[in-house]
Amino acid sequence: MTPDEAYAALKNHPDLPSPQGVAIEIMRLARSGHCSLVDLARVVETDPAISSRILRLVNSSAFPHPRPIVSLTEAIAYLGTRMVETVALGFSLITARGRCEAFDYVGFWSRSLARAITGCRIAQEFAPYPPDEVFTLGLLAELGQLVFAATHPDRYGTLIASLSCSEAEQAELEREWFGIDHDELTARLMQDWGFPTMICQAIGLRSRLEHGPVSFQEDPGRLAGVLALASELACRIARPSPEDEGLPRAVELACRLGMNSGNLAEVLEYAIPRWRELVSIFSVDELNAEQIRALCAEAAQLRAALS
Repeated sequence: MTPDEAYAALKNHPDLPSPQGVAIEIMRLARSGHCSLVDLARVVETDPAISSRILRLVNSSAFPHPRPIVSLTEAIAYLGTRMVETVALGFSLITARGRCEAFDYVGFWSRSLARAITGCRIAQEFAPYPPDEVFTLGLLAELGQLVFAATHPDRYGTLIASLSCSEAEQAELEREWFGIDHDELTARLMQDWGFPTMICQAIGLRSRLEHGPVSFQEDPGRLAGVLALASELACRIARPSPEDEGLPRAVELACRLGMNSGNLAEVLEYAIPRWRELVSIFSVDELNAEQIRALCAEAAQLRAALS
């Protein structure tokens, strides 16, 4: 199949992970261009789970402010409609049941949350982008993998079980088996859902970073670089291992973005506790407290090694 044919088949698959219920209405209102904060708050408050997560997120250490925010309308005003839309969509997808036994759903969302908060910090300090858009980019950047796991659980499980290769080689296998790779699939889905064009382009560029030089001097290449670096650090935060010490790939990407290893240590120091909060807020709760403490301790060791 061509990528167009493959995407059409996946988009129309009955098991395609997609926003449900209140999340759909939140996305519709957020993109209508003429909804008020009060209107959006009225829709959000009809779903206690999404409401609770928005209030917990706005009062988390990722969004410091002088006093607690208890009003949903104020929380939406502070976070922005894009972030509220992302929370609703992300929570809707996180709670969807998975059928692919070989796919690590907990690890997937744990890395996604780490990538979202890490990308935000990189953007805030070293490559100014709107935090809500970078959070969206980080959280949903690998959505295509979730789609493969949901729509072809057995076949994708076989592919995952056979992997011992780089992301570029994984993408090549996905194109061979499914007619499209997960980055292009993610970019197309997010484009159809109305997310900003530059976000979609950055996702599409990420897989090309291993094949040849992509300029980080201008967009969407620079945003793709932020995503690639956030992904490298997120893997180390969410699933650290001793052989990751030194993070040569992360250091290389950081240098191309004008950062150094000290900057990477600062990003890790900022991101680790906030990732832990996000895991709780988004109910990625199969990671118990003991596991999270162990992961944080290992990631802190990596931070120390970089320093």
